[in-house]
Amino acid sequence: MRRNPYPVFLAYGFSLSFLMTMIFTASAVYQVTVVGLSPLQLVLVGTLVEAVVLLFEIPTGIVADVYSRRLSVLISIAMTGVAFLIEGLFPSFEAILLAQVVWGIGATFESGAIDAWVVDEMGEAQSARAFQRGAQLDSVGTFLGVLAGMATGAQFGVATPVWLGGLGLLGVFAVLAVIMPERHFTPVPTAARGTWRTFAAMLREGAAIVRRRPVLRRLVVAGFVQGAFSEGFDRLWTPLALTVAAPFGLQPIVWLGIVRAIAVLAVIPVVGLIQHRVDVGSDRAVSRALVLATAGVLIGLVGFAVGQDAVIFGAAYVLATTLRRAMRPILQTWTNNQIRGVEARARATVLSFFGQVDAIGQVAGGPPVGAIGNLSLRAAILTSAAILAPAMLLYRNASGETAPNDATQA
Repeated sequence: MRRNPYPVFLAYGFSLSFLMTMIFTASAVYQVTVVGLSPLQLVLVGTLVEAVVLLFEIPTGIVADVYSRRLSVLISIAMTGVAFLIEGLFPSFEAILLAQVVWGIGATFESGAIDAWVVDEMGEAQSARAFQRGAQLDSVGTFLGVLAGMATGAQFGVATPVWLGGLGLLGVFAVLAVIMPERHFTPVPTAARGTWRTFAAMLREGAAIVRRRPVLRRLVVAGFVQGAFSEGFDRLWTPLALTVAAPFGLQPIVWLGIVRAIAVLAVIPVVGLIQHRVDVGSDRAVSRALVLATAGVLIGLVGFAVGQDAVIFGAAYVLATTLRRAMRPILQTWTNNQIRGVEARARATVLSFFGQVDAIGQVAGGPPVGAIGNLSLRAAILTSAAILAPAMLLYRNASGETAPNDATQA
């Protein structure tokens, strides 16, 4: 029984936020304290995921365009569930690497496909509202996921939230297979599905769209910078926080979970404020909001790197993480606003370019920051901040650039 796409999308986002946050609340602590990974190994684990994403992002995006957005999303959820079952049940570096490969391939099936499915099924006007509302509900799911990760990790061991989250993702796959609709997608005719011909043609089409839209070009470069910065911070903030004694004698997973929960709660009003104050139809307004948010992230990163106690660490993490999450729906809407009309069929492919660029950035930026982390975790976080800084200039310069009318060029 297929249902209205709007509530299905909101339920999908909420469920994934809950389960993935439950997993990630424990996974870094699990990798550091149980598996015993070094800072460089932690980053290499992430780099492997992104290398896999880099290899598979475009082919899987094209699968979504040619065959089915819905099918791509379902494949993604199933593979991600299997990946975290492997990681949580087999505590070794090799098992974690295998899990990252499975997860990385699965993630590429979702990247671009879910956004394209939303726009196809709801239209551009309602999709903007869905992305904003979804970001708020995702924050609720994330908050509850933090609580679940803390509770199960503290009570049953830090491996439990990882494999239990994987099991939950397989349950989401089973439900979506029944209720997720796809009524407005038109696949390429069977006669035109020569695999490599279609691959090459859609790759050229996606590249051409990005080339002729100035805002998309700058967003692609900004995506690279964001990727290069994020890998080091995302993988190394936990081991750095673990070097500082948790307050009130709390278990590390509980203390770090509380910090994550506060960050999640803070996102909800910030996203609401942005929704009411930022005109997502104005390149200039969106650009200004992204510049200010990026500046706030930089302040948080520096505070996290130089802080000397748990309270400062927590406040800096909340600032940086809240603003990063609040930026996502703005970027989603801005990017989709640049892809109109004749590009609709290739929407997932174009969006997949952004996932690929992010992966290139993480692959390029992660290992050097990880190597620095083996010497000094604080220096590694400061390096991540320096990598992010140029994004402010890129967002600022993207404002006021208008895309040509593709319909007139066709």
